[in-house]
Formats: sequence, structure tokens, C-alpha cells
Amino acid sequence: MKNNKNRVHCFCAFCKKQRKYYSQKSLNPFEIFICLLLGFGTAYLIKQEFDFQFILFFFVYLVLAEVFVLIRWRMHLVCPHCGFDPALYMKNNELAAEKVKGFLERRIGSADFILKDPLHLPRMEKKKVDQIRELTKQAENLRVQKLDKSGQLLSKQV
Repeated sequence: MKNNKNRVHCFCAFCKKQRKYYSQKSLNPFEIFICLLLGFGTAYLIKQEFDFQFILFFFVYLVLAEVFVLIRWRMHLVCPHCGFDPALYMKNNELAAEKVKGFLERRIGSADFILKDPLHLPRMEKKKVDQIRELTKQAENLRVQKLDKSGQLLSKQV
């Protein structure tokens, strides 16, 4: 569901609250045409005649517009309610978890969030947490055991 400013309604993957973000990651043809017109206009203002110098100005405006659109998209990707960043989560989930923890700690001490709706964050039961910890310990032990087997060729085992 889009409105006329390229903003999309979606739900946060972590806190499940509705939010909006800019879906446009790059320039559309109309914005490229605007950069071309700005390049022509700037070259005409400087030289007082049409010159091929407009190509330089066109590329400068094009790069600036593209950087602006990418920065706007990246800044609005982070959830304003819980601080979850899906792009960072795809690269490094531990760092994304630390960012969410820091955001939630700042939220507790901030007066800006006093009157806002409470977050319904995902919770796990104690049994589930213990199971996950046990499975990660077992996986770590298996990984260490496999590393101890030095001198074996992998192609011979397959």
C-alpha cells in the first residue's frame, strides 16, 4: 500500500509494530531527467550559452541525488519503535541485537517514550532458552572435535 511519497506501510520484524519506510533505493527516470535539466541550467548560468560542460554538472547532480536517496532509504529502514535494523541483521545479527538492546536501554531512560504504546517484544520460556543454550554448546563441541581431526582429506571422505 503506497502513497505518493514512496513510503510503504509495513510491520517491524522484531516488535511487530506498524511503521513506514521509503521503498525507493535509487533514482527513477523522472529524477534523472531533473538532474539533466539542472546540469543544463547550471552550465547555461556559468557560460551564458549551451556548452558540453553540462555533462559534468549532470553527473555531479546525479551522484548527489543518488547518495541522498540511498541515505534516506537507509535511515528510514531502522524501526523507530525498537531500533531493529534489518539490513544490519542480514550482515551481522549479533551487532544488530546489541543495537536493539542499546536502543531499548535508552528508551527506558528517555522522556520521549513515556506516553508511547508499550512494546510487545518476543519472549521465550526458560525451557526454550535452556534448550537453545544446550544445542549451541553441543554444536560448539562438535565443531571443536572436527577441528581436531587434522590430516584428513575431505575429498576422500565424500
